[in-house]
Formats: sequence, structure tokens, C-alpha cells
Amino acid sequence: MIARLAVRNLFRNRWRSALTAGGVAVATALLTWSICLFDGMMAEMVRGATAVQMGQVQVHDKDYIESPTLFHHFPQDEALFDRIGALPEVSALSPRAYAYGLAGHERKSQVVQLIGVDPGRESSTTVITRGLIAGRWLSQTPPALPAPREVVVGTTFADQLGLQVGDELVLFLQATDGSLGNDLLEVVGIVRTGNLMVDRQAFYLHLADLQYDAVLEGRIHELAIRVQDVARAPQVAQQVANILESHRQAAGPGRGRTIIEQPELTDVAHSPFEPPQADGAIPGDPSGIYPPLGRVEADQPGVRAIEQPVPFGGEERGPAESAEPNGDLVARPWQAIVPELAMYVEMTDVGIWVTIFLVYLMVALGILNAQRMSALERRREFGVLLAIGLTPRQLGHIVVAETVVLTLAGAILGAALGLALSAYYAHAGFDMGMFSEQASYSFMGVSFSDRIYFVLSAGSVLLPLVSVTVVAILCGIWPAIKSARLNATQAIAGRS
Repeated sequence: MIARLAVRNLFRNRWRSALTAGGVAVATALLTWSICLFDGMMAEMVRGATAVQMGQVQVHDKDYIESPTLFHHFPQDEALFDRIGALPEVSALSPRAYAYGLAGHERKSQVVQLIGVDPGRESSTTVITRGLIAGRWLSQTPPALPAPREVVVGTTFADQLGLQVGDELVLFLQATDGSLGNDLLEVVGIVRTGNLMVDRQAFYLHLADLQYDAVLEGRIHELAIRVQDVARAPQVAQQVANILESHRQAAGPGRGRTIIEQPELTDVAHSPFEPPQADGAIPGDPSGIYPPLGRVEADQPGVRAIEQPVPFGGEERGPAESAEPNGDLVARPWQAIVPELAMYVEMTDVGIWVTIFLVYLMVALGILNAQRMSALERRREFGVLLAIGLTPRQLGHIVVAETVVLTLAGAILGAALGLALSAYYAHAGFDMGMFSEQASYSFMGVSFSDRIYFVLSAGSVLLPLVSVTVVAILCGIWPAIKSARLNATQAIAGRS
């Protein structure tokens, strides 16, 4: 009876009910649309920051996290990688080695970040190959010597040095044994990733090539992992950490540190143009295309003798220090790798709640005003109902029921409208170009496309519905209490 009376009363003043329900519908649709837009922007930002190069989970030597230098590395253990790759939520992984060097030609040179990768694994772990605008990605295996080493460079670096596919570069870098390595490179591809640092500085080489030039045979600095669900990166990182711990314990008691066998210290810098010839192969080079490390005479063509190792920064580093990294490996999700991005995502969530509060504050004022005016206009009617036996509690329930029915009708209509719009933009993308003439924009070093694809979720629809229901109940309480406290005689006489 209460619900029937509430619905009947709403239809007695159709215009006011329609306007109130329409305002609720617009507010609900706007909130649903906004939440899906914000989720899409955050997803785009996280993808842009992690999918291009970083990955969602990374494994490093503990000392590398505190001081990311050439000397803090760990073994390239394929058995360990297989165990991590077998995790259900791990889609792909890529071992990497890093170094810094000077690359250029006869006219210009620039400091670059050298990234040694396994081409097949890297293309599965990141979206780097999608950014190719010229040439190709690295071949699966390095070319045979004495051919130049392959390199893929960022578009900003290529523009600064005037490079095209097929151009050659000379590379100089510091090796872990203190020697000065050099190599001849051929640009096989140019990428535009949208990540400003990658486009400006990144140099992608074959992992084996960089390991040879930097004397890092069998060692890497990073293991990048791509997970199926970006939001579950912390849980996956914990699973990886458990595997690392069990792997360390399986290595035997007292193996808290991973000791890498020190390669023979060389006193010369090898030239890629005239490599020394000797029997055997470098450890970690199954293809056998590189000559072994060893001593060569200074008068050999293409070789310049070095009296002392020349470390970067002028700090002398002994063989043991450069060859014994901390064996404690650490797995970190993207939230720990780029905490400023994680903090921004959390701040955006807080901003969404503030937006919800402000929008529903305005909705609440509209609902409260409509229901209060409706109650004042029907004082005589309420007085008659009380006189014929309706209890004050029942009268209050009728007023609250009117508010809830009116608000839910508008909220359901608004949620359907917001969901339809969000579904369209999730498929076609929202054109941000209408607000700017730029084809793309960047934030925190991550470039965004001019189209943002919305992210649909149950929460983006349920949250406005639940919120508006709570608002409706709260807004109906005061008019219900005022109506229930009416004096029937005074209300009928029109004196209340």
C-alpha cells in the first residue's frame, strides 16, 4: 500500500517529478561517464609507463635498486627464468643488460643508454616493436662478425643526429673490467614510443653484443616481466619473490650472495674491426661468433694499449668489487618502481570521490527541495490521512518511499545513459583533440594519444546507483519527519 500510494503521489505532479528525476539522471550519467573516463586515462598512463619498456614487474640485484650502475648485476639463469615464466599470471619476460656510452658519427655524438635485449623476448614483453616508424626490429641472432652490430634508436635521437636506416655509428663505453670498449653499429630501425626518455636516449642492442662490449658475459641487470592484469602486479611480484627465495635456498646453505667468476682482466680495448683471433669461445656466447677475451699485443692492428682501466667518474674499482654483486634479488611491481605514478593514481581516486561528493551534494539539494515543497503543498491531505487512521510512521514511510522511487527511476535511467555513452567511447575512443590542436600530449614523461578509450567496470555503474540511493534516503528523512509530526486538526484547517 505504501509503495502504491508513493507512486500515485508522484504522478499527481508530473512536471516536478520529471524535472527532479531528470536532474538525478543527468548527474548519474555524468558520474558514470566521468569514472569510466578517469579509469581509461589512468589505464592509458599505466600502460604508457609500463608497456613500452619497464614492464609491470622487475627483478634486480638489491644493490642495483639503490645504485643502478654497470657493476650491480646478477647471473642470466635460464632455469630461474623458466620457473618465473611458468606462473599463470605471467605473460612474458625479458632479460636485459644496461650501460651508458657515447655514440655518434664524424659530425656529432651524444650520450646514450644502451639496452641489451633478447629480440624475441623483448617484443613479447613490451610493445616496442609497435613503435617502429622506419626499418625493422633486431634480428633474432646477431649478425656474424665482422659485420657491424645492429641497433634500434629512438626517433628523437635519430633526428638530433640526422640518422636514417642503414647509417653507421661508432660506440664507446666503459666495461666492467675497467677497459674501454668500442664497437661499430648499424641503425636497422627507428622507433617512436611516446616515452620521452626512450625516444631521446635508448639504444637497443642484442643482449649478447652488449654483454661482450661491456664484459658482462652471462650476466644481466634486469628481468622485466609482463603480467596479464596490471592491477595484480603486486601479487605477481610476491609470487616472483617467493620463487627467487626458493631458488636461492636451493642453491645451497650459505649462498646469500651470488658470486660471479671474475673474467681475466684485459689491458687493452678490443676493436670490432680487427678482433683478436684465438681458440675457444666466450662463456655465455653459445653461437661462438665472438672471439675469447684475452691479452693481445699493443701493436696488433686496430688495438690500442691501455695502461690502466679507466672507470667512469674517476673512481677506481677493483676486480672483486666489479665481479661480486649482491646475490639478493628483489622483485618489485610498477607501483614500487615509479611510486609517483602510483601516487598520482591514488590521488585521482580521491579526486573521483570528491567529485562524487560535490555532484551528489547538488543532487541532494534538488531532491530535498522537491520533496519538501511536495510535503508542504499536501499538508491538508496528510492531515486527512492521519485523521482516518494512518499512523505517523506510515505517513513518514510514504514520503521516504516517494523520494526513493523518484530517485531510483532517475538513477537507473542515468546509469543506462552513462553506460551506453561509455561503451561507445570504450570502442571508438574519446577524441581529446577537441580540447587542443595537439595530436598528442604528455604527462610525467608518458605520451598520450589524442584518443582515450574508456574502461568499463561494474563499479563505474554500481557506485553512482548505490550513492544516489543513499542520498535519496537521507533527503527523504527530513520531509518525512516533518510530515509525521503534523497535527491532523491544524493541518486540515490550514493553520500548520
